[in-house]
Amino acid sequence: MTGVLAWLIFTKHIAEQARAGLSIALIKLFLHDYGAYPFSRELATVLQQRQFDVLYAFNASLEGTPSGWLDQGGHRVQPLDLGQPLRREKFIERWVLERRYGRLLSDAVAAEQPDVAVFANTPIDALVPVLRECRKRGIAIVVWVQDLLGVAIGQVLADKAGILGQVPAAWYKYRELECLRLSDAIISISESFTPYLAANRVDAQACSVIPNWAPVDEITPRPRANAWARQQQLDHRFTFLYSGTLGFKHRPELLVELAQAVAHREAMVVVNSRGAVADWLRVQAVERKIANLQVNDFQPIEQLPEVLASGDVLIGMLAPDAADYCVPSKILSNHCAGRSQLLSLSESNPAAQLVLEHRTGYVASPDDAGSFIRAALSLMDDNAERLQMGRRAREVAEELFNIDKIALRFEAIFEDVAKG
Repeated sequence: MTGVLAWLIFTKHIAEQARAGLSIALIKLFLHDYGAYPFSRELATVLQQRQFDVLYAFNASLEGTPSGWLDQGGHRVQPLDLGQPLRREKFIERWVLERRYGRLLSDAVAAEQPDVAVFANTPIDALVPVLRECRKRGIAIVVWVQDLLGVAIGQVLADKAGILGQVPAAWYKYRELECLRLSDAIISISESFTPYLAANRVDAQACSVIPNWAPVDEITPRPRANAWARQQQLDHRFTFLYSGTLGFKHRPELLVELAQAVAHREAMVVVNSRGAVADWLRVQAVERKIANLQVNDFQPIEQLPEVLASGDVLIGMLAPDAADYCVPSKILSNHCAGRSQLLSLSESNPAAQLVLEHRTGYVASPDDAGSFIRAALSLMDDNAERLQMGRRAREVAEELFNIDKIALRFEAIFEDVAKG
């Protein structure tokens, strides 16, 4: 939607309110999503068409951050640039840059002076200073909890530093909980986060649960034979596709085993990602002579529909100890694409439950590589069921990801906190 069209819809909405005799109060909204994910961009667009003046901010230095679609929503956009790439796997450099990012974010909020500031996917070291800035200036705070970062950091430190990691892990957990207690409202994406929040004295009255979604109008089913597939020489080969951020918590070794298992059938395993794990996969492909494991860089976000359409099966993975604090949003985008799903994921995870409930693919335990491979072979062998899973996936997306209904829930929360 162009900026002109968005403005026309917005003014029509204002005129209708005026004719109905309703009071009109434009709410200034600072919506920050660290990774500029598609669902938050879509929310910014819809809210701009209502009674909000939206400034959408994001980290322009994060690897894989989209840019091409960010100026199409009618809302204002503010990229926050650190001047150098922020790479997730470089922990010390990342720590320094995230603290610097907190200062950039605080300055942006201070300059905007919004009525409500919303923070999604924001690292704890950046979130602490910006919430202090909001409190100092009387700006209402909403934390949009995508992952329980304090828990996640604790598990990473325990894996890497053992007992030495317990003190910093406890510190990050404490800092995150303090941020949540400081908020006027908390929006979490899963009911599975609720017991943790309640056990740690986060005010239940301030908490709401709104599951994530993906933009069904932005990510649409495309033909399997498309320009991207032809460019990658995939148009005539069965393809398992993983596209997105990839860390060792995602169990990338399964991709190596899958490629080896389907090599004799001339099927491809394609990975679009960047960073240490993508580099590790490239090394594995060379050292083990796995010709059907293809590792690309991140692809332009504008090509995402064609990229996803190029997979016969779309993959999602997460280690067992990450299931309680992480809900992979890429699985929602995969549903929009209308393709069958192959997940290595604990069944308790909401993304796995979505697939199991609606029969849009297979879910294998992260501890069971054999089950993952068997599910992959079943998807290859049963063409009719695989295509039916893809059709169900798109139907589920269209039913559950209605942005107008979703936006109403966010709108009510933002209006409430804006009133003070």
